[in-house]
This record gives sequence, structure tokens and C-alpha cells, in this order.
Amino acid sequence: MQPHLLRIFFILVTILGLGARPAAATHLLGGEMGYQYLDDKGPVGQPFRYRITVFVYFNADVTSNFPNGRDVIPIGLYSKSPNGTRIGVYSFPRVSNALIKPATSGDCAAGSTNSPVPVRLCKYELIVNLPVSAAGYYAFYTESARNNDIRNLSNPGGTGLTLYTDISPPLIPNSTPTFSDTAVAVICQGDTSIIINNAYDADGDRLVYSFGTPYGGNLGNTPPSFFNPPPTSVVYASTYNVAQPFGPGRGSYAFLDPQTGLSRYAAPFLGKYVVAVDVKEYRVINGQEVLVGTTRRDIQLIAQTCQPNQAPQFTASTTAIKEFTIEEGQSLSFDLAARDPELKTLSLRVNSVLLDGPGGFDATFANDVGTVSNGSGSALISGTGNVSGTFRFNSRCGNARATPYDVVVTAADQACGSKSVAQIIRITVKRASPPTAITGDALVCDQSKPSTYTVTGTNASSYLWRVRGGAIQGPATGSSVSVLWNTAGTGTLSARGITAFGCTTDSVARTVEVRPVSTLSVSADVAICVGTSATLTASGGQNYTWTGGGQTFTGASITVTPNTTTIYTVTSTDGLCSNSRQVTVTVRPQTAADVITGSRSVCPTVQGVTYSVVNPQNTDYQWTVQGGNIVSGQGTTSITVAWGATNANASVQVVGRNAFGCLTAPFVLPVRINELLATPKPNGPLRVCQTDGPFTYQTQLTNGSSYAWQVIGGTQVATNQASIQVNWTRPGIGKLVVTETSNPNGSDIRCLGQSDTLYVTVLPSPAANLAITGPDRVCANSGPVSFTLPGLATSTYQFTLQNAAQQNVAFTAAGNTASVATFATPGVYTLTARETSASACAGPVYTKTFTVDPLPVVTITGPANVCPEGLNGLRYSVPGATGAAFQWTVTDGTIVSGQGTSAITVNFLASNITKTVTVVPTSSFGCTGALASFSVKPDNAAITLNVATVDPQNDHQVLLSVPNLGDNGSRTRVLRRDAGSTGAFAVVPTILTGTRFADASADADAKAYTYRVELTNACGTVIASQEHTIIHTEAVATEGKGGRSEGEVSIQWSDYKGFAVKQYQVFRHIDNAKDELVATIPAGQPLQYKLSTGSQGFNQCFRVTAVSDDASALLTYSNDACVTFENKIALYNIITPNGDGKNDVFFIDNVQLYAGNQLAIFNRWGKEVYSTTNYRNTWGGEGLGAGMYYYLFKLPSGTSYKGWFEIVKDN
Repeated sequence: MQPHLLRIFFILVTILGLGARPAAATHLLGGEMGYQYLDDKGPVGQPFRYRITVFVYFNADVTSNFPNGRDVIPIGLYSKSPNGTRIGVYSFPRVSNALIKPATSGDCAAGSTNSPVPVRLCKYELIVNLPVSAAGYYAFYTESARNNDIRNLSNPGGTGLTLYTDISPPLIPNSTPTFSDTAVAVICQGDTSIIINNAYDADGDRLVYSFGTPYGGNLGNTPPSFFNPPPTSVVYASTYNVAQPFGPGRGSYAFLDPQTGLSRYAAPFLGKYVVAVDVKEYRVINGQEVLVGTTRRDIQLIAQTCQPNQAPQFTASTTAIKEFTIEEGQSLSFDLAARDPELKTLSLRVNSVLLDGPGGFDATFANDVGTVSNGSGSALISGTGNVSGTFRFNSRCGNARATPYDVVVTAADQACGSKSVAQIIRITVKRASPPTAITGDALVCDQSKPSTYTVTGTNASSYLWRVRGGAIQGPATGSSVSVLWNTAGTGTLSARGITAFGCTTDSVARTVEVRPVSTLSVSADVAICVGTSATLTASGGQNYTWTGGGQTFTGASITVTPNTTTIYTVTSTDGLCSNSRQVTVTVRPQTAADVITGSRSVCPTVQGVTYSVVNPQNTDYQWTVQGGNIVSGQGTTSITVAWGATNANASVQVVGRNAFGCLTAPFVLPVRINELLATPKPNGPLRVCQTDGPFTYQTQLTNGSSYAWQVIGGTQVATNQASIQVNWTRPGIGKLVVTETSNPNGSDIRCLGQSDTLYVTVLPSPAANLAITGPDRVCANSGPVSFTLPGLATSTYQFTLQNAAQQNVAFTAAGNTASVATFATPGVYTLTARETSASACAGPVYTKTFTVDPLPVVTITGPANVCPEGLNGLRYSVPGATGAAFQWTVTDGTIVSGQGTSAITVNFLASNITKTVTVVPTSSFGCTGALASFSVKPDNAAITLNVATVDPQNDHQVLLSVPNLGDNGSRTRVLRRDAGSTGAFAVVPTILTGTRFADASADADAKAYTYRVELTNACGTVIASQEHTIIHTEAVATEGKGGRSEGEVSIQWSDYKGFAVKQYQVFRHIDNAKDELVATIPAGQPLQYKLSTGSQGFNQCFRVTAVSDDASALLTYSNDACVTFENKIALYNIITPNGDGKNDVFFIDNVQLYAGNQLAIFNRWGKEVYSTTNYRNTWGGEGLGAGMYYYLFKLPSGTSYKGWFEIVKDN
């Protein structure tokens, strides 16, 4: 036994005619039964709908009682409770009966023991309606008979086959697993073979595989009246049992993988064997894993003799990983490959529910989405020796399940006694880990405040939140959300994670108790003045507690006297929730005391003295006067007072009231009533610059008083009652004293007072009689230019410079000097300067205006060309430069008159060099401008036509080279006439490029032309070039006459006239290939040439080039003269391979011109003896005897030539 060789036939069921015993009335090969719960929408009394499917395998050959299977089979449906009572017998129609008849491999001889027998796979299906049953149902089918030559059964011909399925109740909706492949297979005697019993469960139940004892049955197919499982088992033949279905001893082996259903068998003897495979479904229900049902497959295996054959092998990478785990939404791909050691044709098949064609899964194998059969899909690729493909699975959201998806891979060679290897790759698709909890408020007392909730236990890309009884505030995709609950009762909040692949996790939820909206209310906010009280009241709650300002109060009503604005919070509790409300007591701060301005010293009985509030901020004022009476203004910002008799304690007081009704602190101004007045010392600037005056000084003005001023060091400019204006006349210390007198109402009371002396520091100012020094006019672009204000060295200076548009101009300043590097723009400029002394006294602003004159710019006018006959008396001038002086210079000539003026007269020398006239202008302001230059070119004394040639790229264009054309192209014309003509030349239109003219009206293929170029110079003289005649070439072709005769070309051309010709070169280009030189003809020889050239190509063109005898040779080209050769194919019918150079090879005329040809040689019996492509007259019948042969010569165009030829050899 060789365990590493896995032999299996998939999908097809083959039965071998073993020949040991004749088969009589054998037809039944196995089967399986399953169901699918649909819904509860059946009729009354039988509401539950199930789809039940039965597969039965029949022999399809002539020995079978039912080669097409039964048309209808009876299925009994039973209720588990009570006692397996039959609900009814249902006729299940056959919905398909596929014929499985594989072709015989070419390695197997017809009629051999390995010839397959066809099998009929019959599918029966019906949707049934069942009554209520809490325990579930059974479906039962029995059939007779099995094949009568089954080796491991006792009396197989008298043993039937029974299938049944245990149907779970409607409360547990279920679908049985479906197998990924068909049931019956062939195994090789004495070798280990693999059978795949892998199944897929649509419900995701965990599947466990095990062997079971096959069920027998009566020799009939009528279901019993009652059924309680299990059915009657088969009776094994002696030494056979469920653990040893192939018998005991060496070479007998049966294994079934409980997780994948992959089974391995080895049978020591030829024959048929019956095996049963059970698939149990386990599901977690209420936290416990329970058995939901069992699906059985009844399998007939056939052990046969297999021819020697090496099994295929998977590559190491294919077998390296057998299990994958991915997250739903994630993609997975892996390569599958196998090789056949004998390099036979190899198929690689993948079976998986994932390969569901256009279904709900996105999977491919080798870019094939799969073909679905019986719930599972498959894809197949083939190759010789090696085969490989990639399995790709793009999982989708919802593909996750607890059990893995199986991918069954089989590699089988195409040979008699085919061998296979197989393995199962398992793909587990998991959902991402869900959140484990939601943290946040479980009790919400205040519906007006949002609560924050956060998921824990996961780190998803985003989250999907749902809320009942509230609304999410703001973003709803993060790990935290803010919820505003709005419905009293129990609210619910749930969250799901959303993965990076866009799939959702399971959800986590949190319930929240939301209390009813509180009816607690509080009195409105209130504002008070400092020192007053406010009463606050709460209602709609119970057990009130107040806090605020560092104090705690109880009761529904409290009185508070805060010193600052305070927020008071009242809290009411019902045992579960505490609700709070707030009220703000705003304390209006006491406004600062207002300041009173007015006389502090007054004469007794004086009246009409005014007192006012400085910068009043309040709405009204209350005044109080001691020692006098308020005459007017009470309640306003200003009052007048009538004072009484002498009083040392008189005063004026004011208290303001703001807009909130709060009073300010009182302000008291003491007042002295006395005949000796205390006149205040004057106030005003104490430190001044002497020339900045006048300066204002004043003292307190009292009604009824008069003021006399004494000024020392200055002069009084103006006086206004208690105010004076002073101009200080010298630096140093100035003094001011004011004397006040009062005689109220002309009474006998006379009051007198004198102020203290006010001392003023008078600082010296800069001089006011200076002027800015510097130029009044400046030439543009000259510099640097400096300007100076001649003040003190210890002073600082500020300059500004602006142009006429009042735009600032850049300059540099150093001390009392400002400098400008250069003035680029002419115009009027204004410079200002101001001196500030060391004591910070500023002098007057000085201004200087100056002009920047432009530089003269001139342009010379005059003749730009001179011709030999007009060199003298030429006039050149510079217009528009009035008042300027000019300095002229001339090269290759002499100034005859006008130097220093705006126009000169010049005589030029006779030469071919370019002359120059220059002038430098100087304006009337002395500004010298830039040099102006003017070039004078000598006009042509002669014109040269260097070369006339046909354009090598275009026979309808002639090119003429005129190297000394200069810039006289517009005064030049090209003339042409036919070569050899004595008629007049005609002007032809041309295109000038540089020094080359192009005549596009020529037809050089038809004739030769003679050209001449004429130039009219500046003096009107016409100058003509020498004449040039181009070459005209003609060519005539003569076809070959056959018999290896080659076609000829005769070429002749006309002489080139215009330069001395050294030689003529003849060029050829074939079929648009590059030019090649074929002949060189010295000058003086006949202007013609003949050459054999037909076999070189079909289309041949010739061009003649004339070469001059100059050291740097000039070239001129003729037109292209073209000919065409037919170059027909001609095949010769004799080979005499004797080395004499005649008929030594099979010769085909012009064969080298027919690329891609094919030649085949056959002998007289039709056997090919020689073949080649691109034949080139190289085969001489090597290795063949004398005699007649046949040829087949084909061209790529499809043309073919057939005929015979003879090989003649010397005896």
C-alpha cells in the first residue's frame, strides 16, 4: 500500500464489468436524502413547508431494470410524535436524470477491464406541507435491490437500500448539508484512494463526519405505516463490518476525517463494496451545542485493477497552508499548483460553495466564478505536465460564520487508471470583535442635559449608534456620543463597530432609566445695589437646599445680601434624582465718587460761582453746600452757588445716582471764604522750545474776580479772564505770577490774592534763517548728487525727497547731508529738511526744488545702402534735437560738412566693407546722451548663382543657392527658360529661405531648365548672375527573357551647365530602400549607362549627381527616373547536381524577391522529402536519388505553383 498515491474519480460514477460473476437485475448504486425548511405559509392545518430532495444512482446500461431511473418514487412523511405515525405517502417526481458516461482514455484499450459503464444520476424533489409537530418529522425512502455481486454484504441481491432524514421541528429552521461531489467512485486494488465526502451547511452548523452501517430494506418501495428510526441495517458478509468495510488483514484500510469528510480507502480484493457516511449537524441553542440532525450518504465503491501510473503531485506551496482565517470584508488569495511526473495531461479542479457563479459569494479560481451543481460550485483548469491557478475570495459583509468554508482541491491525470491527489483548504471568516460594553449614565434625571456614552472593548474604524427614547447630539460615528434623552421611561442605546472593510460587528446595548421632566422652578434673576437684599423663592419640588456665595440655606424662600454678583443654586430631591435650578443675583458695584471742579477760595458774599462734576458717568446728582446757597443746577452735573460771610469750613458735596439707582460715594470739595484769597498757581507747559509758542497758561476762574498777569522772560500775546498766552523771548527760566481781586456786587468788601510763581524752562530752538544747499539742475543718470542743511553738528536732521507725482524717491542721509546715487527719471523734484536740536526742539521745514534734465536721445537717418556709383555727398541727420551740440564720426569715409550740427554730409570710400556713422549729442543743459550708431552697407556689385539643383525630396521643385545675396532678397528675382531654348527668360515665383530660392513650379521629370538670377541695386542698376542648366535623367527598362536572363535598365542624362563638372554619379534605390551608388562616369564620357538590375527589385529609381572640381565640391541632383520590372516566377524542371555550375540546384527565377515563400518537395509516393521557407535557390536534391519529384511552391499572397522536376545524376 502506498499512502502518498491518491486515486479518485470525481463527479462521474463508473461501474466496472469485473467479469467474475454475471450481474442480473442489478441497478441500485446508492443515494442520499436532504431537506430545506422554507416557511410557515402553507395551508391551514399544514402550514410548514419543506423542500425534500432525494438523489438515487442507477445503472444505465442494458443490464439495469431502470436504466433511466424511476419516473416517480414514493416517500413517506412521518411525525416523530406520537410513535412515528405516517402523515402521508408522497409521489416525488424525477426532476433530472443526468447520464454520466465518460469517454474512454486513449491509454485504455477498448473492452478492457478499465472501460467505464454509464450511470444515471436521478434527482427527485417535492415541496411538502406538514402539520404542527413540536418534535419534528421523518422522511423515508426504500428501494430494491442493490447489485447482487457486492462483496462485503451477505445476500446483496436480496438486500434493498433505505434512505431517511431526521427533519428538525419548525421551531428550529434548518437545511441539511449538501455534498460537494457525487457519491459513487472507483478505487484501485492494493493502493490507497481518496473519496471526497465534504459537505456544505447553509446554516453554518458544525459538521462531524463518521462511518455508519448502511441501511437495508425490503424488496419493494412502499413506505411503512409507522416509522421509528433507525431502519434495518444491512447484514455484512463474514469478516466485514462498519470499521472494516474491505475486510480484515493486510491491504485493507478505511479512514474518514471527522472534520473535512476526506476519506481514504484501500481494498485488497477486486469487487464492489458498500460504505455509508454520516454527516452530523451541531448547533448552539440556548448556550448548549445540540445535535440538529444527521444526513447519510450511501456509497457503492468499486475496487478495480489499475494500470501502472505515477500520481500527480501538489507543489510545496499548495500544501503549505491548509487553514486561513480572515475578517469578513477582507480579501484572500492563494496559488494552487500541481505537476504530473510523467508530463501527462493534468486537470486541477476546485470544489467549494464559494464558487457559486453569479451568486452571493465573490470567489474565483483561475478567474472562473464556478459552475453550481446541487448547492456547490466547481471550476476546472487543465494543462500538460503542469497546471496552476489562483484562488481568490473577496469576502463580503455577512459572510462570517462559526464554521469554515471548505475549498476542495483535486489534481487528476488523464490516463487509463487515472490517479489523483486531493486536499481540503479551510477558510474561516470571522466577524470583527464587537464592543463589550457602553459606559455612561444609567439614570437620567435631567432631560435638558445631554449624557455622554462610550463603547469599550474594541477599536473599530467607526461606529453605528442607535438610540430609542432620545436623540444623538452632534457626531454619531465615533467611539463616544452625546445623547439628549427626551422620553421618560426606559431608553435604549446600542452600538455596532464598523470595520475598515465596511462591515458591522455585533451590537452591544445599554438601557437607561429616564426620569420625568422636573417641575422645579425658581424666581427670576434679580439685580441689587451694594448693601441691599433680595428674596429668592423655589417651587414645584421638595426638600429645598440653597447654595451660593459660600453659604448654605434651606427652605423654599431665602433672603440674601451678597456683596458681589452671586449665583444661587437650589436643589430638590425625590430620593432618586436631584434636580437643580439657578438664579443669579447681580450686585451693581458702587460707582466711584465723582470729582468736583471749581473755586476753593472765594470772596465773602460772592455770587454765581460755578461748580461742576468732572467726566460725569451717572444719570443725576444730589448737591450739598455748606457756607452758601445753591442758586441753580440741583440734580444736574453743574451748579451755581451764592457764598455767604467769611467761613473757614465751607464746602461743596455731590452724590451721583447711576442708571440702576445705585448711589456713589460722596465727594466733598472744601472751600475757603475769606478776603485774603488763596489764588492757585497758574498751570501750563513747564518745559518748552522757544519758537514753538504761543503757550497758554491759566488759573482757577472765579465769578466776580479779576486777574492781572506778570511775565518775566516773555511777552504777553493775549489775555482772557483767568487765561493768558505767552511767547517766550529768550532761552532760560521764564516766570509767571497772577494777582486776583474781587469786589462782590460793588460792596465795601475788597478781596485780594496773589499766586505762587510758576517757573518755565525755555529751551533754545534751531536757527530759522537757513537754506538747503545743492544743485538746481542735474542730468539724468548722473551722480551722486548731495544736498546739505547747514545747521548745528549736535542736531539731527530729517529729509524727504519726492518727484513731481509726490512719490517718495530713495536717498541716503548722513548728518545734515542727503545724497542720491543717480536720477533715472527726468522731472522736477522737491527736497525738504528739518533740524531737531539736541534738546529735542525742532526747527522750521526748509524746501528746495530742483530739476533733473533728460539725456538727449537721437536716431540717425540717412541712406542705409550705397552703390559704387553713388558714394559721395550723402546726408545723415538727427531730427528733433533742438539746441543740442553733436560730435560725429564716420568709418571708411570722410565728413565733408556739418560737424557739431544736427546734419552732416559724407563721402564714402569705394570698398565692400560696411561703413558706420555715429554721433554723441549734448543737450543745452550740458547733458551728454548715449552714442547713436548707423550702419551703411555697400550694395551688390555682382550677384552669384552658385548651384541650381532638383530638390532630392521633390522632383517638382528646383533649389537655387545665391551665397552673396545679403539682405537684398526683396530686390532679387529668378528667371527661367527651358534648357536649349533661345527664347526669352521668364520670371518665376519663388520662396526665399536664407540664401536659397525654391522654384515650386518646375517639373524636372519632364524637362531640364536654365536659370538666371537678377538683382536691382540701390542705384537702380540691374546685375545678373551666370546661367545654370539642371540635369534631366531618363531611364528605360527591358524585361528579362526567362532562362535566367535578367532585366536591364538604360539610363541617359543631360549635361550640367553652371560649374566645371568633375564626374557624374549614378544612384539607385529599389522599392523605397536607401540610395546606393551604382556607377561613376568621368566628365567628357557619354552621358549614359546600362546595367543588369531587374532581379534586384520590382520598382527601381535612378538619380544622377554632378560633382564639381572645386576643393569643396559642389553637388547638383537630377530628377528621379523610375522603372518597373514584372519579375515573374519561373520554376525549372531539372537538377543535374554535378558541380558544373549549371542546374546544380532547383532554380526559381526571382525567388529572392518573394519573401515568406514556402517550398515543399515530394517523392512519387507523395511523401515529403524536403521543405523550407524563404527559399533562395540553395537546394540541390541532397540525399535523394535520380528520378521524378514534385514541388509545391506557395507565396504569402496565397498564390501557389505545382509541378514536377527531375533529378538527373551521372551513372
